Amino acid sequence: MSFDSHQGIERRRMQFINHSIVPAKGARMSYKSIVANLAIDVAPAAMVTLGAELAERFGAHLIGLAAADVPPLVATGHGMVYEGEIMQIQRTEIEKRLAELRAEFERLVPASISSEWEQEVCSPTRFLSVSARAADLIVTGGEEGENVYRAVDIGSLALGTGRPVLVTANNIEHVLAKTVLVAWKDTREARRAIADALPFWPRPTKSSSPP
Repeated sequence: MSFDSHQGIERRRMQFINHSIVPAKGARMSYKSIVANLAIDVAPAAMVTLGAELAERFGAHLIGLAAADVPPLVATGHGMVYEGEIMQIQRTEIEKRLAELRAEFERLVPASISSEWEQEVCSPTRFLSVSARAADLIVTGGEEGENVYRAVDIGSLALGTGRPVLVTANNIEHVLAKTVLVAWKDTREARRAIADALPFWPRPTKSSSPP
């Protein structure tokens, strides 16, 4: 294949991408409901601020959500055992922390934004997946850890909810999206992902696709 032919193919590819991801003039795309997931072991201020900013930007209803679960087994010198008293102490600690997160959410979200709060003592991944089925966007932190009882499994969340998931650093309060990088592949999944993300850049300053 000649260099000129390769350039022609690349131009057509970029034209296709641009036509696919840029909404038509006058088209309006938005999110009507946003879930902000508050991790139980992370300071909530940044996530609440980000969720409130996005809700205000898109005129969306904001749902604050938090969950954690009590491990069913306790490790002792005799192996893994069920210990009711320890589990009750852990549950009480979780409920106390969930109440603190709720108070912070209600304090930081402006009264002008439609909002509500949900919490549960259960698997955070399962609770978020079920609660977010009616949401247009899920916003969660990118905290890492193997404790699935206290942190969301991002991979399972993204694959299991069927909803767009915005994963941010735990200290991020604003998403500007001035430059958009599209990891494009001509598949149904890629087209769906681009369509779900369109509200973030109705008129991007710059969009590009990696080679």
